[in-house]
Amino acid sequence: MNARDQFTSPPPPIIDQNNQYGSPHLYTQVASLRGREQPSKNAKIGTVFTMGTIVRITFYPCDPEEWVNVGNYFVQQKYLGQKPSMKELYEEFDAIPKSDLKKRKQVGERLVEFSWKSGESKIPALERFLEIANQLKDEKQIYTAKLNLKLAKAGEDRVSFEKLHAMGVSESTYLVINGVKFSNYETLPLSKLIKVMGDPLKILKKEPDCCFSGDQRYQYSNAEFVVDQEKNIAEVDWISLQSDNNAFVINDFVINNKTTEEKFVDSVSKWVEYDGNYPEEYQFYLLEYALINISFKNRKPKRYSFSIFP
Repeated sequence: MNARDQFTSPPPPIIDQNNQYGSPHLYTQVASLRGREQPSKNAKIGTVFTMGTIVRITFYPCDPEEWVNVGNYFVQQKYLGQKPSMKELYEEFDAIPKSDLKKRKQVGERLVEFSWKSGESKIPALERFLEIANQLKDEKQIYTAKLNLKLAKAGEDRVSFEKLHAMGVSESTYLVINGVKFSNYETLPLSKLIKVMGDPLKILKKEPDCCFSGDQRYQYSNAEFVVDQEKNIAEVDWISLQSDNNAFVINDFVINNKTTEEKFVDSVSKWVEYDGNYPEEYQFYLLEYALINISFKNRKPKRYSFSIFP
């Protein structure tokens, strides 16, 4: 090598395995990284990786501009590296002048996204981002930052599973479908379902699995059930909460199409599991073998779904 030779720095070492992942991998280094379906900036976006996402590596080029296959998608090498550090991200953010709002927003987004993965308190990161949102006078980001702060603070004082389970088996927790109360929010008598909902729009054959006993899916415009005709049971897959006369009631708190997301969070934030990287999705763990997911759209409830752990 002489002075005229060009030298490219070697890429950061691939992590063979650690306590988070058992195969060769690296971590994404930026917020909201677009995963392309082909190795090109013009290719269709197939997914978005949040800051600090573990990605599997099979081949790693030296050129930072080259594309890396990270499973089903492609990202450029320069956006991959070692596991991020919350301490280093805080130091980087706090060193940026307040006048450099663009850089503060960029690093603030990385800080917030990784905080939900870090196992550390999210509150300091969210407080910093709320400051940025206020600087930007961005009402949507101010709303989201405030909502996430409420959830993060509540998450550090979450109600115990024993208390949640007691709620889950009490008479104050139930489903309402077409105005009819069902005390069992997991399984309904098929004959009663037909009486309340009528005949389904479509019946699909379903492969048996460990999570449902039924082998047919009854599809309605605003709900779906897995049905075992021999046992006369209909297992709830999902129901729409956008429909009038549908609701999920937990500990006497009604979740229906009149509930706002802000009221929902104010009322149940200590009862739910939430990850800010998946906004508008809230989980209740009321039973040892299942979870209830409440999804929102445009700050109003969209869907109730019931999932049994495999």
